Amino acid sequence: MLATDLRYKDIDDILGSREQRFFGSGFKKVNHQIYDIEVSEKCVVATADISYPTDWSKKSEDTDLKPHLSTIDATVLSLQLNEVYIMQKFGITEAQRRKIWLKRIVLKAGTTPQEDLNKLIISTQHIKTKNVSDSLGTNVSIFESQIGSMQIRCEIEHDIEKECNEGAKFDSIDQILGLHSKRYYGDMYKNPQQIMEDVQFDFQNQKVTSLVNVTHINESPFKVEGMEAAYYPSFSIIDCMITVAQMAQALIYKVDDIDRSNSNTLWMRKVIIENKNPYQPYEPFVASTYISKSNLLKLKGSMWRTTEMFGEYKNYSLHYYLAHELPSVD
Repeated sequence: MLATDLRYKDIDDILGSREQRFFGSGFKKVNHQIYDIEVSEKCVVATADISYPTDWSKKSEDTDLKPHLSTIDATVLSLQLNEVYIMQKFGITEAQRRKIWLKRIVLKAGTTPQEDLNKLIISTQHIKTKNVSDSLGTNVSIFESQIGSMQIRCEIEHDIEKECNEGAKFDSIDQILGLHSKRYYGDMYKNPQQIMEDVQFDFQNQKVTSLVNVTHINESPFKVEGMEAAYYPSFSIIDCMITVAQMAQALIYKVDDIDRSNSNTLWMRKVIIENKNPYQPYEPFVASTYISKSNLLKLKGSMWRTTEMFGEYKNYSLHYYLAHELPSVD
């Protein structure tokens, strides 16, 4: 472990060019197709194709990394299924739909990475809905989704206009939610660019902070529609995940004195994110994350580090668990 605190101008100075990294820009190259959607009284079931290009992430020019289901994939797929259910079940207006927002999400990874990304059966189940007061919506619904090997639990705030128990079928997600190019959780989450500057490491407390800003590098000509559109532009769960993932990666690599080019995949085991308020206009602020607990484990002849971590990102609070295989020492 490094003993001297460090400071960098930009996150790319630590992890390398964002163009070569998944959480830098690779996630923007991934395409989702959701089709054969069936809505019943308690759940939504659909099929998804997830397409990764060969350059989704690069550690060396001569090696193509095998893609797998990411937390970003699982989040946007589950949120779209939940939005379908809320629209169909609670008969909300378009204005009410724009006010839907995610209060809390818990993602749990499976025992093995999900590498089969075609014709993936995805689903979400409505667990319960309860009334809330002194909030932006009148109700909170809890959903549990299965996206490949990942389990996702969401708490979503929304209004209720008119309850409906009739089932429905749709050929594609756009048929019910509208064009993905007009929806934040369709494709528009790819538009912002997350900027991390003045990255500072405090090794005594195993903590990293960064000045964060978000800019729009691909402004959409469309008015944003669907879930959370009423608060746009605003820091989203995707902005939060993208930024904190890179900060955590940088911190863990520094703790073990690893260069990304020689690193193994950093696996998310579980992540819990809570949001206090969806109104989070884009403006510079300082984000942080730190290691609370860390262990070294020997598994199948290799040494692994597991970490429990916490983070703060604007109105978001994070608690998450990571694991990665340490490079072998010749």
